[in-house]
Amino acid sequence: MQTAAMKFMLTTDMLSLKNQSNPGKNNKHQTHMTTMNQTLRSLSLLALLGLLPMAAQAQYSWGSGGNGGAGTWNADNVNWFDGVSDVVWNSGSATFAGTAGIVTVSDTQSTTGITFGTSFYTLNDGTISLTGATPTISGGVGITINSVLESSTGAIFRNGKRLGGNNTNLNGIINADGNGTSASVLRVSNSNALGSSAAFADRLILTQGAQGAILQIDNGVVLNKYITNVGAATIETISGSASLTGNLVAGSTLVFSVANNSDLTLSGSAGLGQSGQSVQSTGAGRLIVDAVAGGNAYGLFIRNSSSVQVNNGATLGTANVFFDGVAGTPTLAINGGSVANNIFFGAAASPQIENMAAGSSTFSGQLLSNGGDFNVTLRSTTTGTLNVTGNINDGASTASVTIGKETAINEGVVNLSRASGNTYDGGTTVHSGTLLVNNTTGSGTGTGAVNVASGATLGGDGTISGATTIDGILAPGNSIGTLNIANDVTWNGAALASADTDWKFELGAVNTSDLLNISDSDFLKGTGSVFRFDFQGSTDLGTFVLVDWAGTTTFSETDFSFTNLGPGNTGTFAFNGSQLEFTAVPVPEPSSLALMLVAGIGGVVMSRKRRKESPTA
Repeated sequence: MQTAAMKFMLTTDMLSLKNQSNPGKNNKHQTHMTTMNQTLRSLSLLALLGLLPMAAQAQYSWGSGGNGGAGTWNADNVNWFDGVSDVVWNSGSATFAGTAGIVTVSDTQSTTGITFGTSFYTLNDGTISLTGATPTISGGVGITINSVLESSTGAIFRNGKRLGGNNTNLNGIINADGNGTSASVLRVSNSNALGSSAAFADRLILTQGAQGAILQIDNGVVLNKYITNVGAATIETISGSASLTGNLVAGSTLVFSVANNSDLTLSGSAGLGQSGQSVQSTGAGRLIVDAVAGGNAYGLFIRNSSSVQVNNGATLGTANVFFDGVAGTPTLAINGGSVANNIFFGAAASPQIENMAAGSSTFSGQLLSNGGDFNVTLRSTTTGTLNVTGNINDGASTASVTIGKETAINEGVVNLSRASGNTYDGGTTVHSGTLLVNNTTGSGTGTGAVNVASGATLGGDGTISGATTIDGILAPGNSIGTLNIANDVTWNGAALASADTDWKFELGAVNTSDLLNISDSDFLKGTGSVFRFDFQGSTDLGTFVLVDWAGTTTFSETDFSFTNLGPGNTGTFAFNGSQLEFTAVPVPEPSSLALMLVAGIGGVVMSRKRRKESPTA
């Protein structure tokens, strides 16, 4: 078979012979032919050295007559159709059409590109070497390539492709190109499916085009790639857990879609976005942001029931975070450290901010309305503490705050500790766990009413301005301290003695104790018949002021009882003006009681004897 270079050489030789056989030609023509011969020979030499492009490679269609089906792709089988006859493979461009099937690749086969004219083909085993400047794999959907792919110049993937091979030698830029007739879905089932390099030169580019680009990541995949996008793109999980450990830079809107009961961890050293771009999280799963360096998430949108877990608060940079009003229960979970971003809520969502660390996490940004009223749940899913030091501000709308979950028990602590209080005007409901109000001015719970459910606890040494109804536990202070409420306080007791409704007060030395200070209003008896104080094992004696009110009370002294006073002590309740006092004294010892009893009996006997001995009138 003659190569192109050989044909060049033959042409120049034939021209030389022709010139020699026509000596009568003029000198000008001879000069022209000599120059032409030299040029042709130079081109022939370049072709021999491989420095000129060869003729385009042939296109081959899989299967006899190009009809597809199952089989083995090797160098020997006559199972490729060149448009005229069935031939063996010869490193051209491959087309898989006709009937879909499982194709087994034997050894290493080279190709300039692959086109699937039929969906749901599978390529297994062997190695496919992609050659040329821009090898492209396109067409079809549901295509699975488990064969190893290798390329030194990258590759372009279009339509629906699933890569399961250990493609450690797939180098260069990888494009998931949405310019085809449908969205380009690139699904990876192996951690090295897109090559093993994390370098920018070997990056993955998600290109939107007319139809969009989607990167799907299977359970257990840890993808160490530099990833960016041109136009809107989506990165999504199917199930289980997956991780992106390479740099991740959003060149446009980037959506993370995390499936239910699934999580996707971002731990690369780059941020989540570039200025003016947005990053969105949707789905019912959890996006875990665990970057090792500070990032810059410009406009992070949390949608539907999506949960974003922040292991490093600095990762989110200083940009705003939006719960953008799509119905659901989106969650910002803080796993230790602090998040300082401002968070905007929309009316359709019922968002949550939670601590998930065994210790404490802090939210120091503002909670703001993104249009309309909102209700936000604050909670700690562990026995730890969520510190909220920023302002809950509803602007012209109405915001309400829920502490804990109605169906949950034994949750941790939420500490509203903004010094100047909060400015929302909705109510505050403590469903479970403990709410500590620790502001120094204003109202820690805004202007609305406060309701504490049975089993939940209200404490702290700040100030509450709204009317407060307590079906659960009141525990003023953070050790011994005073909780100030500038409105009516209603205590709904229990039908029977219950720890879920006991008020927990500590008694200290020198007549100090926890105090409920009702600075402007009334102390009201609500439902129930048992109003019991739990004195937490206190052993100090004296007279302690427990409640001080400025208005009136509907209680009587005999309504109150106590439990858990220190051993050997007892006490009594009494009103002293507008204060409820408790006096703790030792229980008299048995010997003292006996002496008192004897003395009492003796006094009675003597009295009767004197009356008997006295003369009658």
